Parts: sequence; structure tokens; C-alpha cells
Amino acid sequence: MNKRKDTRIPIQKRGKDKKNRILLTARKLFIEKNYFEVSTNEIAKQTGVSIGTLYSYFSSKDDILAALLNDYNNYFLLVLKKINDQKSFQTFKIDPKSWLSYLIDQLTDAEDKEFHLQIEMLSFVVPKVFDLRKKHNDQIVSLIYEYFLYYANDTDIHEIRLLSTIIFDYISALVDELLYNKHLPSEKEDIKRYGIDSIYTIIKTHLN
Repeated sequence: MNKRKDTRIPIQKRGKDKKNRILLTARKLFIEKNYFEVSTNEIAKQTGVSIGTLYSYFSSKDDILAALLNDYNNYFLLVLKKINDQKSFQTFKIDPKSWLSYLIDQLTDAEDKEFHLQIEMLSFVVPKVFDLRKKHNDQIVSLIYEYFLYYANDTDIHEIRLLSTIIFDYISALVDELLYNKHLPSEKEDIKRYGIDSIYTIIKTHLN
């Protein structure tokens, strides 16, 4: 579909509300079906606006996806900011398990469970989504690396970089397990606790 370039940025509340309704409807349809099976006509119809109105705010379906990704990224950055302060670094130095628990809670709460599945799927076929997902992952790995540098004394820098990537993979797998597989609340707590214990063992073994 050819992009339309005459989109506008709403200033009035009514226009902003209409644009947000379009985004919410698109997100809902992307989750219920999938991105490739949803058309701009369907989004407009479900929102209750004309296709012309939709195109006055978004130049294409890709443009709508880009706006949703931008919102997703902005929320992620807020979460990243919460775990990137001096207090959090001190917690990691004194009690790594508490820090790991906090990190996992923040990452779990940050995930829009249903929309995240769409992002996972789209990252394999849409370069823009792949780039955003990689950017998020790289930012978390870099933050873990900074924590490990703060914690370690004599560990080689190269080893710390490798360990940061491996620990990120462990944490990601644990977050996915807690989010997407059905468990009783008590089972979730056990999985989280044993997961944290395992990650902590790896950290203690390799950081000196």
C-alpha cells in the first residue's frame, strides 16, 4: 500500500482521543488475529471512523504499528530507568538475590503479555520490530554488565561481557516461563525462587 503523507498531529483533545482510539483498536485486532490479517479498513470500521479519518492520522498500517512500537518502547524506557539508579546498584552489591527478584518483577510487569507475543512473531519478519526488540535486549544486557562491573573485583572484562549475555538469557527464559505458562501461584513463586537461586549461583561462581 502506498503511504499517504498528509497526516496530521492532533492538538485538540478530541483529535488526540480519536487517534488513541485508532491505536487501541489496531492493537486489539493485531492481538486477536495478527498484524498481517488486519487491514486499515477493518481498523477504521472497528474504531467507528471513516478510512479517510484514519489516513488523516496514519499514513499506513505500518505507520500504526510504528506508533504502537513507540508507545511500547517508551514504557520499556520507564521500566529501565527504575532499575538503573544508585540505590539499585547498592542493593545488587549487598543482596544480589533481592535485586534479581526486583529485576524479574519489573520485567514481568513491563510486558504487555498479549502484544508482546505479536512483537515476538513480527520480529522474525519485520525489520523495524526486530531492531526494537534487539535494542531492548541490548539495553538490558548492557545494564546487567554495568551491575556486574560494580560487583566484581578481579573478573576479566571479557568474561563479564559473556556472563552478562548468558544471565540475560536465563532471566528472559524465567520471565517467559512466569508470563506464558500456566502455573498455580505457589508454583510460580517456587519457579521464581529456584530460578533466582540458580542465576545467583552462576553469578557467584564466575564473578570474583
